Amino acid sequence: MRLMPSAAPGGSGLDSAGMCVPADGVGGDYYDFLPLGGGQLGIALGDVSGKGMYAGLLAAAVQARLQAITARGNDSPAAVMTELNRLTAGTIEGNRFATVFFGAFDAESSTLTYANAGHPPAILLPAEGDVRMLDATGAVVGWSADAAFEQRSVAIGAGDVLAVYSDGLSEATSPDGRELGMEGLIAILRRHASLPARQIVEAALADVGAFCAGAPADDDRTLVVGKVRQ
Repeated sequence: MRLMPSAAPGGSGLDSAGMCVPADGVGGDYYDFLPLGGGQLGIALGDVSGKGMYAGLLAAAVQARLQAITARGNDSPAAVMTELNRLTAGTIEGNRFATVFFGAFDAESSTLTYANAGHPPAILLPAEGDVRMLDATGAVVGWSADAAFEQRSVAIGAGDVLAVYSDGLSEATSPDGRELGMEGLIAILRRHASLPARQIVEAALADVGAFCAGAPADDDRTLVVGKVRQ
């Protein structure tokens, strides 16, 4: 938990917050906020397959590699993901992998550029207009050193809310076996979208817990929210 930031760097134009609730003491999820060149802010969320100590160690390794890659310069999200995958493939068990979302927010151009390695689609809730889903742009990290990753860019303006999460949220189940699902998660985020980022994260995770009637989580639950400052 100490590897994850309590707050995002200031000055990016994005009010950001994140929280991870591990299911089994040591989780395989992680998130990070990374200062990039040109005043951009990098947002990363990864989910390593499996649970427990091995998954936690691999998540820490993926985080350290991402920090090292971005510290070398302002590479594009596609280049960052390609290098992360190259460094990870062949270093883990054959049945292990990681899904990773990495986005770069540029306040000057009001743009989010992202690469999504097999991760659940991030949710973009505009202050006005329909929700947008930021789908996968490549395969998971760690299976093939030659994997290619695309990047995409979306406009993101004042009051818009970006939510990146692990599947422990969307796949959370109620006592009667109902899955929260994407629509349920979007509804929760919409309910709290007017709040600051930290409060959105806390309220959304509390609502997911209430949906599950307080039952212990079957999977790690991680949520990162970025809200463009007005």
